[in-house]
Amino acid sequence: MQPTRPISAIRQDLEILLADQLLDAHAVTPLAEEVAVHADGLQGVDLLLTLLETNQDLDWGAPGAVVHAVEKFYKKGYEALLFESLHRFPTSHTLWMANRIMTGVPNEQREPYLTMLQAAAERTDVSDEVRVTALHFLKVQANRK
Repeated sequence: MQPTRPISAIRQDLEILLADQLLDAHAVTPLAEEVAVHADGLQGVDLLLTLLETNQDLDWGAPGAVVHAVEKFYKKGYEALLFESLHRFPTSHTLWMANRIMTGVPNEQREPYLTMLQAAAERTDVSDEVRVTALHFLKVQANRK
């Protein structure tokens, strides 16, 4: 799919979805696909991550269109946006993305993500699933040493 719209229009549509509780994650798929192929798509990643944060009860897929779109910007700036999202409100999907980043970087670059995983595992304002996911990825990364 070739982008035909400016990133500002895509962002506006994502903001409209953020204004209400989503009933179906598939409503985001076309917009995520547009972000993924857009030259300025990194500008939509923050909103895609926010949609994950605010709609944790939806089935986003494994990993799903949003994760695929966000990860298109690996080593292009998405890591900082992901870190901000993890700080605001971690989800199973954002923890999964952090684990994938840690798998691809040298050990000395994993520390901030390990700290964020530990913080997610200790939070009381997230679901049990998120805490369990954080603990799982901490074990995965501990076995990597």
